[in-house]
Amino acid sequence: PIREEGPPIGDLVSIAVTDKALCPRYSARVVTDVKVAPSPDWMQRRLSLCGIRPINNVVDITNYLLLEFGQPMHAFDLDRLRGQRIDVRAPVEPMTFTTLDGSERRIDPGMLLIWDAAGAVAVAGVMGGLDSEVTEATTRVLFESAHFDPASIRRTARRLGFSSESSYRFERGVDPGGTLFAADRAVSLLSRYAQVTQAKGFLDVASGSPYSRKVTFRPARAARIVGMYYSPEKCKEIFERLSFPSEIVLP
Repeated sequence: PIREEGPPIGDLVSIAVTDKALCPRYSARVVTDVKVAPSPDWMQRRLSLCGIRPINNVVDITNYLLLEFGQPMHAFDLDRLRGQRIDVRAPVEPMTFTTLDGSERRIDPGMLLIWDAAGAVAVAGVMGGLDSEVTEATTRVLFESAHFDPASIRRTARRLGFSSESSYRFERGVDPGGTLFAADRAVSLLSRYAQVTQAKGFLDVASGSPYSRKVTFRPARAARIVGMYYSPEKCKEIFERLSFPSEIVLP
């Protein structure tokens, strides 16, 4: 469970999505009073076995969730976001941008970027920039969890001649219904292994599409598959423990 003991997230950062067609959903959570340190040994080991180099507890959690849910995430140092503001939009003129690997890359119109109040801070869905990365001095973190248009990310990665773990997944489609769940999971994981203060609430900018789905569950058919019958009431109890809202509809 997330214990929201910090200030309202709206007092810490504002988020806008100008190009909603290229970014149908953008979710965010914020934590403060963060102490950046090595992640737990078990997490470092699992990341290393999957070919991902451990960095620190904040960044490692985003990479761990990439593997756990298939949801790419990014962590921003909130104090390095100028104006504590984020906008998601493509530039209208060619420009250059320095990514996390230190390379200066040409950005063409139509390539989706993440901006703060003064300039670009990340190539959406591909790689972050040097100006907002999490460092040992970071104390406030914004977890980004978004859904970007797959074709847009594919074109951007191809034009830049660069593919990342994030772009590989965004190109193939990420479930837009899972963005906020992943952000919640990131905050929950970090709070287990570090002292943090979690801001109240979340920011979730969506295009208006319904991302939740209703699935019909038939206890009798489930019993034929698993070999054990559970009453509708028991099934409802199990689903609610798993955080799946459910209702019993009698024939």
